[in-house]
Amino acid sequence: MRADIPPEPGSSSGDRARPRASRRVPALAAGCVLILVLLAMSLLGFARMVERLSRSPPGAADAVVIFTGEPRRIEVALQALAAGAGRRLLISGTELSAGTDTAATMAQVRRDYPAWFACCVDLDPRAQTTRENARDAAAWARHHGFASLALVTADDHLPRARLELACAGPGLRVLPYSMITGHASPAGLRREPWRVRRLAGEAVKFALVWLRVRFGPCPPPETAVPSRPG
Repeated sequence: MRADIPPEPGSSSGDRARPRASRRVPALAAGCVLILVLLAMSLLGFARMVERLSRSPPGAADAVVIFTGEPRRIEVALQALAAGAGRRLLISGTELSAGTDTAATMAQVRRDYPAWFACCVDLDPRAQTTRENARDAAAWARHHGFASLALVTADDHLPRARLELACAGPGLRVLPYSMITGHASPAGLRREPWRVRRLAGEAVKFALVWLRVRFGPCPPPETAVPSRPG
């Protein structure tokens, strides 16, 4: 019968656990660093996508659609319409409440482009999200028989908006018409670090939409078009 060997003086189970714990700390730190590197690479890839879409020549489409947000998008959309980017314009998600920046911009572009508003501008104020913008724009395009749309929105919003529109309108050709914000430019990110937070937020939203579109069904087409002439 083997006698138990007494532990060495001063040793304990806690002492024996310390080497294993000390080995876990560098592994955990390495894992955190790896995650940060992957996140940084993903953000860089998204920024490059934004820059690439911003540099794409807009070309001509059947019509122009704007997903409203910053009021300046409306000015860019009217300029695109007047420059021949399309034959008709849909302003989706319009906020026309008195006293808002968007209402003031709408009043200004009505004065600057009266002929276009008289014939070729439709308003659809229902949409509250990018997904709803895309739903309404796709229904409007089907109603008018448009096969291609020039999509006007902010540059960092464009990848997600384009993806939503492609899901809502299968077969619809979407041409990017970017409103440059500078949120994705290296110079802007270095000069104003708050832009990193905005770009990261948009990158996360894009990733979530990509996963939903890639692995889930797109919504059925909507036929009702409550848009009204501008």
